[in-house]
Amino acid sequence: MSAAAAESRSSLLSDLAAITRRRIACLLAAGVLAPLALTGCGHKDVVVPVHPVSGKVTFGGKPAEGAVVTLNPQGEAALKSAAPKGTVKPDGSFKISVYTDGDGAPAGDYVATVQWFKMVGEGAGPNVIPARYSKPDTSPLKITVKEGPNELPIEIPAK
Repeated sequence: MSAAAAESRSSLLSDLAAITRRRIACLLAAGVLAPLALTGCGHKDVVVPVHPVSGKVTFGGKPAEGAVVTLNPQGEAALKSAAPKGTVKPDGSFKISVYTDGDGAPAGDYVATVQWFKMVGEGAGPNVIPARYSKPDTSPLKITVKEGPNELPIEIPAK
């Protein structure tokens, strides 16, 4: 092998070694940084105290089984939580949940909305509850959740 070929080969091997070292460094950095990114900076999720909220939903005087009741936070409550929800059971009853099933909602003012997509064939059909009850801007259902148990009876007249 000529001196020029040997020098070229040595340069190529040196370049490959440098690339390999950079790849290893990147993989090591990813292996160390990824778990840190996933765990955050040691801050725990803020858990806001909740209070039991339950009620009964009727539509045209009958239980609205399968309807979803959503409490849309207003004012300061809007800054503290997501919208608590509950699904109506066969007897029309529901319990609002935020963190665990039926735990309740944070204290504060809410506008309740109700949507009920009855099954049509194998899929959900249109919302059968009048549209004004399905939007926070138009729903007449106002509630203030206070400390202790809260009852929310919802009677929606048929169209």
